[in-house]
Amino acid sequence: MTTIDLNEGKTYTATFESACPECGGHVDGEGIFATGEPLVYENPDWNYSPEEGEMLKNIWQVCVNGDWDQYS
Repeated sequence: MTTIDLNEGKTYTATFESACPECGGHVDGEGIFATGEPLVYENPDWNYSPEEGEMLKNIWQVCVNGDWDQYS
């Protein structure tokens, strides 16, 4: 079976930094972000045009102090 990615080239994976909700320290993470192009869905009634750089999915986040991760 062949899978077609309807949104190829409309998203990208990148690392990001934020603050830890537990200790206020540094958090490293990775997510899927939008290029700003409208996203295509198999159902034509669904329509969403994200902003450029908008995070569409958080893949992981971990506090560098070891006190917190997104699954805590």
